[in-house]
Amino acid sequence: MIESYMRLPLVIEAVKWDPDGDVQEVFDWLTAGNAQWGITGSDRFIALMAPAASDGTPNANIHQRVDPGDWIIKGVAGDFYKIDDVTFGNTYEKT
Repeated sequence: MIESYMRLPLVIEAVKWDPDGDVQEVFDWLTAGNAQWGITGSDRFIALMAPAASDGTPNANIHQRVDPGDWIIKGVAGDFYKIDDVTFGNTYEKT
């Protein structure tokens, strides 16, 4: 049977990626959260890597491209992922 569900209210940390803004703050936040990430030579987008598997095997081939205007979210389990600006605006509000 198909049922309806509502997203639980929760507080997350997030930042809108702006390569012309305070990039070091974003890099420090990702690093402090043990995120696996990289930056392109053009410094315009960030590649968020999937966390390692439970056995410690890195998932280096799985990544999310964070372009300018996308949001980086730190989830409730401490994982980082990207969300586009429209979806973020329709899902979250500043506390």
